Amino acid sequence: HPHQVREMDEDGNLPIHIAATASSFGTLASNLAMTDEESSVFSDSMASFFSNGSSNRNNGGGEKSGSFDTVIKLLLKQYPQAAQTPHGRTGRLPLVLAARAGHRTWNDGMKTLLRAYPPALFSGSKGMIPVKLYPYALALIGG
Repeated sequence: HPHQVREMDEDGNLPIHIAATASSFGTLASNLAMTDEESSVFSDSMASFFSNGSSNRNNGGGEKSGSFDTVIKLLLKQYPQAAQTPHGRTGRLPLVLAARAGHRTWNDGMKTLLRAYPPALFSGSKGMIPVKLYPYALALIGG
């Protein structure tokens, strides 16, 4: 159901918000309101998918990307505007949510979220860095 990437749940989450903050695929499944059986199948499927060569793929720059990076890229492919869609309750963008949650690394989602919507870095009081540092952050990601 590709259209579901655009649907917010009752807590104000898009799938990208959940992927940005989840600590594991099990957490991701439970946040997507799956039954225990669906959650178990989902977690097993995701673990199998990423252990069969999809995880830690080289992203072209000699660095490896993680499993959640792949999920985030898939979500953004279906709904690119998700990177600039604030959380329905907190008003925070996915990049900010990911940074605050502390579960994503540079190669496991943060770089992808930043490239998808660089203004998330300084989006008012919900941003991450002062505006004067923005050019340095863009240089870091090659933007």
